[in-house]
Amino acid sequence: MKSNHVFPIPFPIPLAGLALAELMEGTVSTSPMPEVRQVIFNPPATIVHWSDGTKTVARCNEQDTFSEEVGLAMACAKKLLHPYESFQECLDKAIRPKKTAKAPVTEAASPKVKAASKKPMTTAPEMGKSVVLIDADIGLRNLDVVMGLENRIVYNLVDVIEGNCRLKQALIKDKRHAGLFLMPAAQTRDKNCVTPGQMVKLVDSLREQFDYIILDCPAGIEQGFQNAVAGADHAIVVTTPEVSAIRDADRIIGLLEANEIKKVDLVLNRLRQDLIRRGEMMTVDDVLDILGLPLLGVVPDDENVVIATNQGEPLVGKNSDAGQAFFNICKRLEGKEVPFKDFGKNVTIWTRFSGLFRRNLQEERA
Repeated sequence: MKSNHVFPIPFPIPLAGLALAELMEGTVSTSPMPEVRQVIFNPPATIVHWSDGTKTVARCNEQDTFSEEVGLAMACAKKLLHPYESFQECLDKAIRPKKTAKAPVTEAASPKVKAASKKPMTTAPEMGKSVVLIDADIGLRNLDVVMGLENRIVYNLVDVIEGNCRLKQALIKDKRHAGLFLMPAAQTRDKNCVTPGQMVKLVDSLREQFDYIILDCPAGIEQGFQNAVAGADHAIVVTTPEVSAIRDADRIIGLLEANEIKKVDLVLNRLRQDLIRRGEMMTVDDVLDILGLPLLGVVPDDENVVIATNQGEPLVGKNSDAGQAFFNICKRLEGKEVPFKDFGKNVTIWTRFSGLFRRNLQEERA
């Protein structure tokens, strides 16, 4: 059904058009836009007639959801940007912002995200490698629960450091993989009972016995973080495609650089393709442009992760998307070339612009 609406003059440029103009940093002309004479909504098209005699058409594809607000905003943005460069190029620049300055943010990633990201640690033994996991989250250990080893703990990391037991006594062998061991954290102590120097000494004593030593870093940037990074020479930053998480990750990357850890990779966790298609979640490229790290893996949001975690069972080998993603991460750690799944496939310009429009509208209302 066709519906015509005549707006008062002058008609203000919609919010998304203005936001896009600001993001373009001077690319858009500063000359006044023609006034809007008439807007015709004829799904899937939005047609805007201007006072200079021209018209602009914004059209959505079959898989997109038509919206009068988005159509009008997109038409005004196209008029604003033309003819300086293609609308696609302008949209790329607007949606993929430059790397932000590191801000003193102390929020940590969600514990649920960290628990989900531990699954690839149990994958390397299936590739014939010996692996030891060190739970550095003293006082709030949970890696033993994820692995289903909570009932086998006798000694812990603090016992080894304080000399209450031998190193071998604190290592718990996994029930399924002969080459996988866990050194649990102490649950009744705090992070200040271990120093970075002691952690370095502990890691050095394990280097000859294992192919990989993985330290599960606790949330935050306090003593527990300093202990974990002290013994590491390679960091893997795990984050989700959310604004607050990306900001925290950016802060963590700065701290890793300050601690002279030269090799830092990124794992993007809990990605939802349906939200990306609707323009409601950042794409992989968006995150990479902000953080500027080499991509090690992308893990889709998968209910099988929750099920496997609650059961203390490995996820790899259970024909799940997340399990395959974890296995690919381990292959890349071994130096193998593994292609990445294209999570941005079939994302149209209309969808991406819809996401930009909604994000700016939410910021305006906040």
